[in-house]
Amino acid sequence: MPNPGNIGDELIALSTTDLMDRLGMDYEVYSENKSYPQGTTLVYGGGGLLAGGWDYTPLMELVLQPRWERVIILPHSLRGCDDLLKRMDGRFTVFCREQASLAYCRARNTAAHFELAHDMALYTDTAAQPELEELLRRYPRPCVFTRMAERLFAKEGASIRLCHFYRKTHERMNRHLRERLYRGAGGAKLAFFMRADGEAAPGMAAALPAGAVAMDIARYGGGNCRLRHLNRLGVLQMWHCMRQADIIVTDRLHVGISAALLGLPCILADNSYGKISGVYEQSLRGQRGITLCSTAEELRAAIQPHLPQGQPTS
Repeated sequence: MPNPGNIGDELIALSTTDLMDRLGMDYEVYSENKSYPQGTTLVYGGGGLLAGGWDYTPLMELVLQPRWERVIILPHSLRGCDDLLKRMDGRFTVFCREQASLAYCRARNTAAHFELAHDMALYTDTAAQPELEELLRRYPRPCVFTRMAERLFAKEGASIRLCHFYRKTHERMNRHLRERLYRGAGGAKLAFFMRADGEAAPGMAAALPAGAVAMDIARYGGGNCRLRHLNRLGVLQMWHCMRQADIIVTDRLHVGISAALLGLPCILADNSYGKISGVYEQSLRGQRGITLCSTAEELRAAIQPHLPQGQPTS
């Protein structure tokens, strides 16, 4: 069962299913319309749903069902979810993607199994991914023939409509990026992919250069993350946009991880509760080209060398 969400969650879901295939695992994506027998193992996808501020009631209702012989929760950030933790028994194995989450879980539950692991997105095989143009050729724009298929095959029709939605989203993503790319020193193109929700750390946005316009690229897509071809399409579209920049500045974890996967220089700003710094310490420290900034002052100082001469940060 993939964790639903934005393009970052699509990257997690894609990496997970690709890894399961490389390992030769026998699995299927969860469906509410199927009755699973006693003795089934449930694997819940990684993400940040249990990190506070999000409604994780559907996750609780799913994982606490007695029919599961084992429940495996892939690398998550966890905080403020005591009500779920106290109901986990020995059937549960929970992977934490930073040390703070591991300490939090082990302090509240001694029955379940808690382990430290890398975020699932870091298992992505970038070399095995097709080119975006190749993928788009597989899913042509809707025309009279595909609309006939919509009427004849409801499931395929839904997929066709979604692929069209992804195409339109990608066009909008590209247009917005072109409008927001910032010309730095020596003509370098800086992209400021900053989040626009409550997880943004106070003051980080104010550390951007005067005239810079941020863009929350992770929100240009996403969904329930259960259709692998759409996950791949969303991820490749985000990567296509990221490659248009010479330097990435972001407080989105999976934009930062994508930069590491693609070999793009990235200035990574921490979020409001330390998730990004925790994952950085666990998985990204020493990664070439990735710079962590824990405060707005550090972010301002990291950006300054890339600005045109005499151009101050805001």
